[in-house]
Amino acid sequence: MNRLTWLIVLILACLSVLITIALIWRHYAEPTYEGRTLSKWLASGASPSSLELSNSQHAIRQIGTNAIPCLLRWMSFEPSPLRYKILGLSSRLPGTLPQKVYPYLSGRSQDQLAQAAQFGLRTLGPEARSAAPELARLAITARYPERASSCAGLLSSLGPDALPGLVAVATSTNLDAARCAAGGIASFGTNALPHVPTLLRALHGSRDEPAYGAVTALGALHLWPSTVVPELTLLLDPTNHDIRRFSAVNALPQFGYEAKSAVPALQNALTDPDTQMRSLARKALTSIAPEALTNLPPQLDHESSAIRRNQRAIHSY
Repeated sequence: MNRLTWLIVLILACLSVLITIALIWRHYAEPTYEGRTLSKWLASGASPSSLELSNSQHAIRQIGTNAIPCLLRWMSFEPSPLRYKILGLSSRLPGTLPQKVYPYLSGRSQDQLAQAAQFGLRTLGPEARSAAPELARLAITARYPERASSCAGLLSSLGPDALPGLVAVATSTNLDAARCAAGGIASFGTNALPHVPTLLRALHGSRDEPAYGAVTALGALHLWPSTVVPELTLLLDPTNHDIRRFSAVNALPQFGYEAKSAVPALQNALTDPDTQMRSLARKALTSIAPEALTNLPPQLDHESSAIRRNQRAIHSY
């Protein structure tokens, strides 16, 4: 290769590096509004001043979807297990050193940004619907309950377009995220109807965790009782694991009288070896069909009377 060829190759290589740096900078650089960065506006949102809060929300809405990459990046922060181990070791340092190094080792500033990002995404609301798939992924893969719940909880603020993400989280193996997502699904009411078949399929899978989230969501929605109630009733069978049985017995009362087809299975649960299951079955029958609690065997009737006395004592106190 002659000198000219080498020069052309060198120029092209330098251009490639510069383009890469520009793309990385564009990804990580914060958007601004009126000369202030996004993180500064988010910090203003934590101010007790209603004017500061209003100005912050206005600025975030003006920045709009350009804020989403930064907000998601900040939301993804989770302290590593290694960081916690180092924190434990740092507490043994002499004098005031532990207090000095704590903010750096704990990632407190990153955690504050993650909390501020929640405010930003809620402020954007449905405008940030494109963030739903990534939020769902963060919720499912979160190592800590707080992060799982916060990511799952944010999805419901993004509007109906976030429902596929909520269903994915509710039927995941992350119980903390699933519990929060199930409540989020219920907030959409009949808009969630197209997703009921997906939730029903999760009831009888090989993993208990997705079934738990699906049961919780179906109970909170209480839609399609003629189809859903029989499916939930099947989960009361003693051969199922407790997580399925207990979630089902808690979900059925939310259908009220429309869950009457579950009465025989709930009556059978009154003789369950587990005290808590018996108690929950009685509670469910009280909501669905109180008349089914009459003419109980003496032992069960005595147990029910004792529970009613305890409840009256608690209320009178």
